Amino acid sequence: MTIHPLPMSLRRNGLFPLSSICLIAAPLASAPRAVADAPPRDWVAYAAPAPEDAAYLRALAADTWRCIAHFVEPATGLPYDNSHRGEFTSVTNIGYYVASCAVAAELKLVDHDEAVRRAQRVLDAYSRFRTWNGFSQSWNSVKTLQPSPSDTMISVLDSGNMVAGFVVAGQLLPEVQPAVQRILEKMDWNAFVDDPAERLIGGYDMKAGRLDSAWRIGDYAGDGRMAAFWAIACGAAQPQSWDRLNRETEDHYGLTILRPAWLGGGLFMQTQDGIFLDERGTPAGRSAADFAYAQMIYAHSLGLPAWGWSACNAPDGRYLGWGGLEVDVVTPHAAGMAAQFYPAKAVACLRALEKLGARPNWTEGDQPLALGFVDGVNLRTRKVADVYLPPLDQAMMFLAIANVLDDGVVQRAFQSHPTVRRGRQLIPEYAAPIDRAWLAELQRRDRAPLPAAATRQSSGPKRVVIADFTAPRTTDVPVSTWTRDAADTTASVRSEWIAGAEPISFMRFKYDVDSPHSAYGGVTFDGRGADLSGCDVLRLKARGDVRQTKLEIHVAGGSGARKIDVASPQAWTTLEIPLVDFGGMITDWTGLQRIVLVFEDGGTVPKVGQLDIAEVVLAARGQ
Repeated sequence: MTIHPLPMSLRRNGLFPLSSICLIAAPLASAPRAVADAPPRDWVAYAAPAPEDAAYLRALAADTWRCIAHFVEPATGLPYDNSHRGEFTSVTNIGYYVASCAVAAELKLVDHDEAVRRAQRVLDAYSRFRTWNGFSQSWNSVKTLQPSPSDTMISVLDSGNMVAGFVVAGQLLPEVQPAVQRILEKMDWNAFVDDPAERLIGGYDMKAGRLDSAWRIGDYAGDGRMAAFWAIACGAAQPQSWDRLNRETEDHYGLTILRPAWLGGGLFMQTQDGIFLDERGTPAGRSAADFAYAQMIYAHSLGLPAWGWSACNAPDGRYLGWGGLEVDVVTPHAAGMAAQFYPAKAVACLRALEKLGARPNWTEGDQPLALGFVDGVNLRTRKVADVYLPPLDQAMMFLAIANVLDDGVVQRAFQSHPTVRRGRQLIPEYAAPIDRAWLAELQRRDRAPLPAAATRQSSGPKRVVIADFTAPRTTDVPVSTWTRDAADTTASVRSEWIAGAEPISFMRFKYDVDSPHSAYGGVTFDGRGADLSGCDVLRLKARGDVRQTKLEIHVAGGSGARKIDVASPQAWTTLEIPLVDFGGMITDWTGLQRIVLVFEDGGTVPKVGQLDIAEVVLAARGQ
């Protein structure tokens, strides 16, 4: 047995008795299959897909690995962020790429020695990154290894993703395990903990030289779960911090799904960490499976040929991330990740997307390459994106498919690491036995036809006024402004009621999100529990020069968002947005919680401006 010292955070924080913090036992460097070790709870084998589905997934895995391996910077071995070969890549990309190298060797898609060579080059390059407490900026140059001058944040979210990928590589490729261990030991997770029983601080701004304490890893079903888990596993945070994560839910088609769901970037948010941690039967895993199934029902109810709503590059070049999903645009990687729960229905969806042209050959020079699926498909226009995201979306799909084909190979590798074992023992939901009845229900769903979606009830009023600033003002104004960080004086959203100077009264909102820090803010209209079941559209009477920003709607039954343009600086215009365009799989439109207008540094154009609003009304068409 090879002995490694504990990670720095566990040595410093003193959360374990001295007898347990002297040594970590790691698998023998000469043992090629560390994944044979049993995890804390009994392993339940994955159900084998039907032979024709398994063959399809194996061929897709081969094409997807070819894509991941192809888009690599020759000078350093680092993966490009996308097939356009830009200069900067993220540490999430780096971690998932290294894991993919190791798993490709397990699937016999690449020679073991070649996988080691690729992984070691990346680890060597990463060891030359500039760091703070062992953490590097999220984005770094694939050529010079220098940090990005524009995005200067260290993200614990991205760092957690990177750790997961490095651990898998170290467990499956013993030759690179020492390099992985050196990186892990240098990462002091205490740096992002101000109270071990509370949620992690989300990041550190290298340029400003300060922690971003306004940013916390907040959602249990978000993409920061791995970071929260690792901080507990290595001793920087206490298990109580896990219970502080937000577990709000919403219901769709009789299924209970954890938020942020659709609004938070879709399916990848809930399934990403379950590629590494066996979450079958945990609250996170149940929600991810139910979310995927709800997406299938939603697509069926709209008569769409495929499903798979998750953050991706749309065919028109826009990146659809948090609050940006659109009903028309789906991504193949979502179906690939959902194959861990529903292999048959995932393959059926992927076949449908292939028929729409989402799996073209990639041509460089005169050589066509089969590289799997592009990143996005518009189901209405039938256009497909011209870009791959090899070390992120392609890698997540590849690793998830590998779990299906090779009985949880990624999960078994990750969970064989001693620090991960400790984390699973400290967090009860990971130590509990898997509910076999729930696994049987997943298999039933995978085989059975989809249920019919319930018919939307339209019993509510045909017109609901949320805000009418043209009327005489009262003290009961249902609107408030906010910013991400109230202490950041470089960003602001302010309101002013304008009356008497023009033919109508209105509310003026001045915003500034052109900040050296991560900045966003907005305007919240109180929904007051209004029943929108009789309404079909949202009408916003406004003027301004806001050419792109985001409007969210939140009801008890879910949340959705839509990008809006108000390119009318002088004349009043009325935007009419069908409620169905907000997406969110919302079927119950009773109980309006709030409508939120969001200005953000990464999406609003321009970053400094003003927007005048006279009315916010929801109504039936023609009312």
